[in-house]
Amino acid sequence: MTEDARDYFYAQKPNRKQYPEQIEQNDFEKNLLFTQKYFFLGEHKKLLEIEKEVRKVTNNEVNIVFVNEKSLEIFSSDCDKAVAAGFLLQRDGLTLQDAVSFGDGFNDYDLITQTGLGFAMKNSIYRLLEKLTDTEVIGSNAEDGMARKVREIFKI
Repeated sequence: MTEDARDYFYAQKPNRKQYPEQIEQNDFEKNLLFTQKYFFLGEHKKLLEIEKEVRKVTNNEVNIVFVNEKSLEIFSSDCDKAVAAGFLLQRDGLTLQDAVSFGDGFNDYDLITQTGLGFAMKNSIYRLLEKLTDTEVIGSNAEDGMARKVREIFKI
């Protein structure tokens, strides 16, 4: 663990209560398919190397997404935000097509593309914007883009 990673982690959301457990490379490779989610924090170039290696080791059998340029997530291939939202909506007799979604990280891709209305934030990671070529890009988080779009959609 480096202090840089810890500082970065808390700088993103200062109110966080717990820093994630740190593991060694051998433990990562041994337990990759049995752990719910891994987070990697660091420089984008290094995270791209990790992404490439994990894809090779797992034969692309896990989800690997950049939340932002300095944060990489690895998790089960059968789990994403669209799956979770679909489960919750179904309890109320709704489907993903009945929902509106917003996102700024690549972990939002499935949700944005599967909901009835999906929007990318202006501050999204470049990979998300490159893949969502037919999706409306709205104002950034700092510009209250989501709040403005919700007011527009629901005329409030």
